[in-house]
Order: sequence, then C-alpha cells, then structure tokens
Amino acid sequence: MSTITFSLNKKNARELVRHVFIGNWILNSTKIERDEELDAFYESILSMAKNYNVMEDADDIEYSEKINEYTLSEDKMNEYMDDIDEHTNEIFWDDLCEKLAFRDAIEKYGKDELESLEHFECKKKIWAEEEKYAKEFEARGVERLRIVQ
Repeated sequence: MSTITFSLNKKNARELVRHVFIGNWILNSTKIERDEELDAFYESILSMAKNYNVMEDADDIEYSEKINEYTLSEDKMNEYMDDIDEHTNEIFWDDLCEKLAFRDAIEKYGKDELESLEHFECKKKIWAEEEKYAKEFEARGVERLRIVQ
C-alpha cells in the first residue's frame, strides 16, 4: 500500500480528531459487530494526535495499557457527542416531517399521480405537505401527535 503524507496545523489536526470520532461513531454505533477497519483508523488518528500533542488539553486523549488503545477523555467525548446529538435531533424531525408529508401527499393526490409527475413537481407537492408538520413540531413538538386506531 502506498503512503500519502500531508501536513496539518494543530487546529486542523484537532478538527480531524473531531471528524473521525463523529464519523466512527455514526458508522459503528448501530452495528452489532463494529467495523474493525474504522476502529483501527480512528485509533491511528488518536495515536497521531497524542504523539504530536495536538489537543489543547494533553489529557483529551488517554492511552490505556489495560486495553492497549488510545481513547478520548470523557469530557472531550461528551463535547463531540453534543454535536452528534444535535445532528440526530435535526435528522429526527426532518425525517418525521418527510415521512408524514409523503404519506399525506399519497392520500391527497394518489400514488399513481405522484409517480407520473416530474421529480421536482412531485417534491413540491410533498414539501407543501411537509411545511404544516414543520410548523406544528416547531411549535408543539410531539404533544399533539397520536396514533389513531
């Protein structure tokens, strides 16, 4: 395998650690069996960051001899998890609005009519339905959301 060498200042190297943590979390957090290649890449980035002392606080990356790996400190992990939580929350509301709007558009226009439209025209009809849910959830969250029997 060929090697690629590039330079990062410490600020960019810290951002790389942040991005790799978030990416590794997103790609591995829902898997029963973790992706070992992703974990190895993450470990190599943490090792590099620790060895080159790129973090603002030297304790942000810890080495555990017991498990023989580098890990982020709990404080740093919590900081990065805040970014993940914010993203997850936004995706939840977007997905919920989109799914409900798609359902409503099918009920309103029929599946055949929606499928016969140009892509953008179909999307416009769905977006019109989506807007009412976005306004509702922004104002009241799930307070008035119910399953009707």
